[in-house]
Formats: sequence, structure tokens, C-alpha cells
Amino acid sequence: MAAVYIFKWGDAYLKVGKVNSKSNARYQSQHYNPESSSSNLAKSILQDVELNKLIGNLNISQWMKANTTRFNILIPSWLGKNFVHFAEAFYILKCSPRYENTRA
Repeated sequence: MAAVYIFKWGDAYLKVGKVNSKSNARYQSQHYNPESSSSNLAKSILQDVELNKLIGNLNISQWMKANTTRFNILIPSWLGKNFVHFAEAFYILKCSPRYENTRA
């Protein structure tokens, strides 16, 4: 399976991303640990002055799990990478996530 995932905090969408069937670490855990990759949601939140003030001394991973909603849209791999790219682009346009580095 491939997937498109969406993180939402209150009424604000924070992140839309995609993974293919060989990206389990990215899908399962990397967004919750600011040190896990060069770009992830935890790192983006910690660099955001407004949200960082709300978090204070709390563990970012715990804060994310307690305060965000994550939507996982599972996509059968046989639909192909182009469909996954399309689905991610659709949700980026639909949600206008706060932390989104769109790719050409």
C-alpha cells in the first residue's frame, strides 16, 4: 500500500504528505521526531514561534499525538505513483496546509 496522510490541529491543516509502499519509517514515525529526517512535521512545529509557545516544555511527539488528528488515506500500490502524486496534490489544494513545501 501507498498512502497520503494529513495532520490537522483544530481547524488548521498542518501537513499533507505521501509515502509509497517502501516508506514505512516515513509513514509510521519520522514526522513525530524532529531529529529523524531533514524535513518532518515535528521540526516544522518547533520552528514555528506561535506553536512552539503553546508546546512549551512538552515533548513534541506527545504533544502531536494528543493535539493533532491524523488522517490516513491508504492507496493500493497497483494504482501507481502518478495516482499517489495526484491524491497528494488534491489534498494540498483542498487543505492548504500550514507547512507544505510543494514540489514541482
